[in-house]
Amino acid sequence: KVENLGAIPDGIAFDQHWNSLLVHPVAGKPTWARLNNAVPEGVSRIYADIETRNDKAGPVEYVLAVAPATDKARKSKALQFKPGLISEWVRVDTTMQSQVHLNLDAAVQADFDLYLGTRLPPGATNAFCWAHFSKIRMSR
Repeated sequence: KVENLGAIPDGIAFDQHWNSLLVHPVAGKPTWARLNNAVPEGVSRIYADIETRNDKAGPVEYVLAVAPATDKARKSKALQFKPGLISEWVRVDTTMQSQVHLNLDAAVQADFDLYLGTRLPPGATNAFCWAHFSKIRMSR
């Protein structure tokens, strides 16, 4: 199950043509999609291909994070990830393909939720920022 934790009702969507998940950024704060129970016990590395699929867009920053798959974590109003459970933000310019990597300090000991985040650099606009995550891979 994918949940839209962002401010735009249709800002999180699966794109069948590209086989990817759109996480449309907004100005001023990150946009998050949560994939419930997506990270099985034993995973220690997560990778995703990332791309902003519109040549009129400005730069977008992408991130991966994980958190325990618990009601308490899911009901928290403020997303705050423990150190080692969030990747570095990766800046991607228009129509460039890249990857974001999350290398956990230790393998998860239970199922975790996966968070896909996007944000805009200071002063940037979200017009045409069709920010996509695809080919999400995990390893032990």
